[in-house]
Amino acid sequence: MNASWVPEGKSLYLFDVDGVLLKTSPPFSERYEAQKAAPGLTATFFAGVFQECLVGKADLKAELEKRLSAWQWEGSVEELLALWFAGEAEIHREVHDTITSLRERGSACYLVTNEEKYRTAYLMDTLGLGTLADGVFASYMLGVKKPDTRFYHTVCTRIGYTGAMSDVFYADNDMRNITAAQNLGIDAFYYKA
Repeated sequence: MNASWVPEGKSLYLFDVDGVLLKTSPPFSERYEAQKAAPGLTATFFAGVFQECLVGKADLKAELEKRLSAWQWEGSVEELLALWFAGEAEIHREVHDTITSLRERGSACYLVTNEEKYRTAYLMDTLGLGTLADGVFASYMLGVKKPDTRFYHTVCTRIGYTGAMSDVFYADNDMRNITAAQNLGIDAFYYKA
């Protein structure tokens, strides 16, 4: 059974991950800075080079390695990533079950996310989201992030979707992404888990 906000009969269903399929949680930067009692400790990183990681132009592990000492982290990069990723990993059952139901009825469902490669691998493999949908499109794979309209065009091209954009349903928790999708004619819905 679909969630009441998910329409029947669309040709293609796209679901954002963070804040839609995964419940909204405080971002790693806030949690980490509170733990270290160091407000702003990670701000430059997340506003700067992390944005390059999100589009595949920088490697998150390599960039974090350079910052472990400044961030007062005594463990390994892998331990830091484990702390980060586990804190943003609660699956929203309603959305999970809706995607499962849609696929059981033959609908094409894809996950679309602004994400770098290591967390994408964690989401797909460790959380098991890789088998939930027909595929995943993360910004690091595409070289572009939402809300850039090239993101949505590239997703549709890679899927091989040639139908009307109005036959695509898309759920996201960021109004900038919703607006960009709607400007392309996509049936976009604001949803926050």
